[in-house]
Formats: sequence, structure tokens, C-alpha cells
Amino acid sequence: MVQDQPESETTEQTERITENSPFDATVSHAWRAFRASSPVRIAPPRSEAEYSALTALMNDLLDEIGDDEGHEDVDLLDLVSALVEA
Repeated sequence: MVQDQPESETTEQTERITENSPFDATVSHAWRAFRASSPVRIAPPRSEAEYSALTALMNDLLDEIGDDEGHEDVDLLDLVSALVEA
């Protein structure tokens, strides 16, 4: 759960993240390649069909991963679950 923080503390954290950001053209290129190859849009759903597709993906991932926190796709499951629950 995210707790409210003083604005100055949040600004300092943002500046540190920006200074040490791993984002570069490689990340952007990888994201575009992933989006192009994914049969499901990995983003907040904009329609009932997108919501249904994300829910189906989440359920497939749950079936595959189960309780294995060390599974290589657990981060994808976390991301998709957060999008479904939002």
C-alpha cells in the first residue's frame, strides 16, 4: 500500500529515479516489440473485450504459475492482475 509522503520527499525520490533511470532506447524498443507480438493488449482495459482478454490471460497465467513465486512469469502475472483489478 502506498502511503502519503511529503511533497518534497516525493520530489526527491522522483529525481533519484530519473537520475538512475534504466530507461533508454533499448527499453522502448523492447516494449514496442512486445506490444506488437502480444495477442493481448497489456494496458488498462478500454473496453469490455479488452477486460475479458486480460482476465483470460490472468487466469491462464494463474493456471501455469500456481503458487510458484520463483516462476519466470510471476512479474507478468502481477502486472496483468493489477490491470484487471484496477
